Amino acid sequence: MKKSLSIMLAGTMLMAMFTGCSSKEPDNVTNTTESVAKGEETGEVQNIDIWQKYDPPIEVSVVASYNVPEDGIVPKDTTPENQKWVEIMEKYLGIKLKYDWVVPASQGAQKMDVTIASGKIPNILQVDEGQFELLKQSDMIGDLTGAYDYLMEPIKKNLEADPTLLKKCTNEKGELVAIPRNLDNFQQTQLIYIREDWLEALGLQVPTSMDELFEVAKAFNEQDPDKNGKDDTIGIALYKELYAGFGGAAGLMNGYNAYPKMWIKDESGKLVCGDVQPEMRDALEMLQKMYKEGILDPEYVAMDSNKMTEAVVGGKAGIVLGEWWVPAWPLNLSIDNNPDARWKAINLVSAEGGIAKTGLNQAFIGSYHVISKDMKNPEALAKMINIYYDTLSTVVSEREEEYDRELWKPENGYVYNWCPVRMDDTFENSRQYKELNEALKKDDITLLKPQKFKDLFEAAKRLETELNGTDWGLYYSRIAEDGGFGLTEKVRNEKLYTMNEFYGSYTPTMITSQGILDTLRDEVYHRIITGAPIEEFDKFVNDWHKMGGDQITNEVNDWYAKQ
Repeated sequence: MKKSLSIMLAGTMLMAMFTGCSSKEPDNVTNTTESVAKGEETGEVQNIDIWQKYDPPIEVSVVASYNVPEDGIVPKDTTPENQKWVEIMEKYLGIKLKYDWVVPASQGAQKMDVTIASGKIPNILQVDEGQFELLKQSDMIGDLTGAYDYLMEPIKKNLEADPTLLKKCTNEKGELVAIPRNLDNFQQTQLIYIREDWLEALGLQVPTSMDELFEVAKAFNEQDPDKNGKDDTIGIALYKELYAGFGGAAGLMNGYNAYPKMWIKDESGKLVCGDVQPEMRDALEMLQKMYKEGILDPEYVAMDSNKMTEAVVGGKAGIVLGEWWVPAWPLNLSIDNNPDARWKAINLVSAEGGIAKTGLNQAFIGSYHVISKDMKNPEALAKMINIYYDTLSTVVSEREEEYDRELWKPENGYVYNWCPVRMDDTFENSRQYKELNEALKKDDITLLKPQKFKDLFEAAKRLETELNGTDWGLYYSRIAEDGGFGLTEKVRNEKLYTMNEFYGSYTPTMITSQGILDTLRDEVYHRIITGAPIEEFDKFVNDWHKMGGDQITNEVNDWYAKQ
């Protein structure tokens, strides 16, 4: 008999059973899971039908912030409120979704912060780590311990493979208060995307060091690489969120062995915060030089992601940093706007020359699923997660015969990344990359099982006769050996990374001081980049230590010693 989550959280079963992430394929599961309710002491076992439809239907409130879908065939009038996921939820689960608000992605973080500050949140939310910690400390979110039993077994297996995940999602009472969307941590790998056609137009080579990257970016800014006779190009696209997965500056900082928002080992083996190390001073000096030379947009500090993206899509920026998925969006739109545009992905470059090590977190939680304390059916979250996972992330769907697959087609209004819940097979992208390359080399689609793999195969084959942004983006992000995920696999295989050694929950002083320190850090970094004396960094380091940094460092190292 399986132990329920409440027993697991109370004891050390996770640590005993699992010693790290595993890429082993999940086993098939049945439609009914055997679990124990909260009163395990009685020994009473109950069977749960994890697919049971609510009758009568229930209403569940959610919110949405969204980007334009990467799939170019979604009908133009499709919105989160009317996309097919809404119909799927009611048809198969008896869940009527009610959207409290819907905003563009650029406004999502601010809107979410306002919602949390109001003290009234919808039934289901996907939030980031900082928002989750705030909700948890404010006791605003409900208990999901019982709801966990409704998750499919492959999902539980993924979540339990890393013993840190569920611990991060519990409160002081030992209740599970979030279901994390855990991802392959190598998907955080930062890459450089560069306009290869601009390199050729100016007779330049692919940069192999930070100095060479600077010179290429300066040429892109000054030498009219698009040959339109106008001074309208910038070297590197950047915006105010310095650590973003697309359009951030963390990858440039990594080129100087500087690792913001990370805890790394010093020469003595102790953990130190990357925000205040001498290497960060060097990185900020280079960014300041780039800003002074016009390589960065002079308005970057006021830019949101949409404004920065416009420069990339509109052919005004020659270099942008980001994760593996960037070719699928928004570089695909750049190709649609200008079929002559050619983007090349390269690994980060080092100040010393050669490949720089990208910064990675030990556990990569894409988001935290939480519920409001007054939600009457907590298990509805698990059921929604199940149907997303079963239709998009399993090799063989658990209930394929039950589904009308027309509802899942983009041309009929389905947008997978607009769903209010998401759950992935942690290592699906790695498997996808390997299997697709093998099938394409043998020109044999029958080697592929999941339909989405077959769709990608067909997209790659179409590129042999006709270029379009959608197919190119899917291919260059997921399949190409020199593309987004191909270079991400290179980072994995050749150990081209520096790992964040702290992966615990917020320490006591982090809870009270981390937000203040982070705000101060970002203000100082931006001031230095835009021209303030570099000595401001030295003052920031001193202030950081006095304002809680020293105590946080002690707490982090106490935690580290116990690991």
